[in-house]
Amino acid sequence: MKLLQTNLVRNISTLAASTLITQAALFAVMPLLTRIYSPTAFGMFATFSALHAITLIFFSLKYDVAIIVPREDGDARNALALSILIPGCLSALLTLGLSTYLLWTNSVSWHLLLLPVSITSASIYSAFQQWGARHRDYRHYSISLFVNSAFNIAISVTLGVLLADHDEGLVLGFTAGLVASAAYMFWIHRTIAGEHRRTADKSALSALAETAAKYRHMPMQVLPFTILIVIMQSAAPLVLNANYPLAEIGLYAVANRALLAPSSIIGAVIGEPFRAEMAAKVRNGDELTTIMHRLLLFLFTISSVAFAVIFAIAPPLFGWLFGSEFARSGEIARALCLGAVAQFIVLPITQVFVITGQMKQGLIAQALVALVPTVAIYIASHGYSIEEALMAWSIAMCASSLVLVALAYRSTMIATRHLSGTDRLKDVNPD
Repeated sequence: MKLLQTNLVRNISTLAASTLITQAALFAVMPLLTRIYSPTAFGMFATFSALHAITLIFFSLKYDVAIIVPREDGDARNALALSILIPGCLSALLTLGLSTYLLWTNSVSWHLLLLPVSITSASIYSAFQQWGARHRDYRHYSISLFVNSAFNIAISVTLGVLLADHDEGLVLGFTAGLVASAAYMFWIHRTIAGEHRRTADKSALSALAETAAKYRHMPMQVLPFTILIVIMQSAAPLVLNANYPLAEIGLYAVANRALLAPSSIIGAVIGEPFRAEMAAKVRNGDELTTIMHRLLLFLFTISSVAFAVIFAIAPPLFGWLFGSEFARSGEIARALCLGAVAQFIVLPITQVFVITGQMKQGLIAQALVALVPTVAIYIASHGYSIEEALMAWSIAMCASSLVLVALAYRSTMIATRHLSGTDRLKDVNPD
């Protein structure tokens, strides 16, 4: 047991360190990118990456999550094949549709043709990452993060310098990073394909269909929850794109990356030890509300102080850090601060619903946090400035997050009652 705990801590530390380092590298290069790319280029990248994130979730059907579930590697290989084949086939259809659209409309938005490439690469990457997690191989996953960020930064900077009059460099860098990391993970796990051919029989398609049916709860249960999380994190650029020029969306993208992306990463890192601690209390039948109080106090204290400082100095700080062309991103960052505090608190707290087994409550809470701010920003974007629209998003995020926290607290109280006496683990799923 002690060895298992040591390995778990080492794996979590490895993933957290590699994630923080790679994201820090991407953020560190931002002042250079904002001086070689225009706000329009950042707006183009923000809308492309949002399209990528949302389309990827729908195309994957979340069969990649099923790779770690089966007892036998043969079933896991079938799940791996599904998680690559389904997005790959749908991406081929998307390529055909986009090509036809671009030819008929004579559109210059050729960079949209990179969307199927990014989706296919991300699907391959996610499938082999889950395969590595199945076999507790986190080292190669950590290396793949470095490969991704290295290619992303190198291609983005190189194209920004060489092709100063073009705005597609950030999109190309993003796609190149995904292709490189997917190729690395495929190469590392290349023996899987040979093993699958040796173990597969003539009814390979029926085996895939059987696996799809066996794990149909992934698209039916896991997919909706994941879609809501992605909408919360990625829908804003697409909504803003309907009413604001790409240059203003680019200013938002810089502010968003500076505020929400780092806070999401830190929140996720905090959430993992909190999840482990609460799960241990569930297994032991301990009271849960105290740890909830402590986490909320901790999250609120550090986030309110950090974002209060950012609110006070954002306009001059952004102008100095990212260049005069992006100085207005500081005003947009001010509008995002309240929502950033709420999102920072919400991300670790969502783990409560999974740990206590209150998945229905969690789905309702996640729907509120994802959809209410999206509706608010959509309404406010008609006739108001982008700063005012994002302030409406922040207020809605704060209000819906309060509801989520209340529902999470209620879940801990219900779980505590169930864990008392002889009903200790009867109604609670600690996983």
